[in-house]
Amino acid sequence: MSPALLKVTVLGSGTSMGVPTLGCPCRVCKSNDPHDKRLRPSVLISRGGQNVVIDTTPDFRQQALALTRTPRRHLLTHGHADHILGFDDIRPFNIRQRAALPVYSNKETFNVIRRVFAYVFDDKPTLSTVRALR
Repeated sequence: MSPALLKVTVLGSGTSMGVPTLGCPCRVCKSNDPHDKRLRPSVLISRGGQNVVIDTTPDFRQQALALTRTPRRHLLTHGHADHILGFDDIRPFNIRQRAALPVYSNKETFNVIRRVFAYVFDDKPTLSTVRALR
């Protein structure tokens, strides 16, 4: 039996400010070419029914609306705003499956997440909160 193929879906490939960048007069930002309209960087990796999202940018809600596969795990690469501010948009996946999706990262990133999204980690967990940090 051959191993399942790995599929990589680029959800966003723009800069930390997206493309076009607000107020930028350059030819790329002024372009009408759809290839020059890029959301912030995020990726979905799929293999054998397992789907992992890398980073939840401020554009993650828009990116997730276009997904045809449900994320089962999330990996946050670092705690910069352009990689974590879509974290709150994981909640609908938790609600739908009635369990928190695992989220993986390093200690420093989790410290940022706990500070920015403190309400998620209060003593009153609900299905709408994200609790499974690793």
